[in-house]
Formats: sequence, structure tokens, C-alpha cells
Amino acid sequence: ADIVRKWKVTSYLVDIGDGNGTWQQTKGPEQRTIEFKSDGGFSDSENSNAHGYRLIAKDTIQFTQSNNSELYAVSILKLTDDSLVLRPSCIEACGERYVRVK
Repeated sequence: ADIVRKWKVTSYLVDIGDGNGTWQQTKGPEQRTIEFKSDGGFSDSENSNAHGYRLIAKDTIQFTQSNNSELYAVSILKLTDDSLVLRPSCIEACGERYVRVK
């Protein structure tokens, strides 16, 4: 599967730190979208500082800010043609589920 496309968040893993996290569905018409472009560009409807990305391992994405400094890295837990699950760097359990925007 290819990560290059536009994705819409469907749920977030929410955990207060006790290891009993649950997936919470997103609500409302203005759901977060992210887009991975073939030239390394990246856009995030909730983070205007995110500018670009690169795969630094088969399952790790490193994002950059508009000044090309490192922003953060996330793990890819699942990638298919129609779904994407990311795990940001968190102390507690966390995650984000996306579906492909057609």
C-alpha cells in the first residue's frame, strides 16, 4: 500500500495513562485531514507548521516544519489501500485511525 494520498481521521486512541485506552470516534463535519504528497510535501488541517515528511524506516515517518527542522516522528501501525493507523510518540497509549479520502 502507498501512503501518498489524502486521509481523514476516524478515531483516536484515548488513554489516561492506566493502560485501558479505548478508541473514540471523531465527531462533527470538520474532521482532521492529512495529505502525503509524492514530492515529500505534507499538509495537516490541524497543524499549519507541518510541511514535509520522509520515511526513515518501513514503519516510521519523520515530519518537518516549514523551516525543514525536525518536527516529530510517528510509527505506522497499519497501512492498506484504504486505512492508515498511526502511533505518535506518547508516554501513554495513543493512536490515530484514518481512512482514505476518495
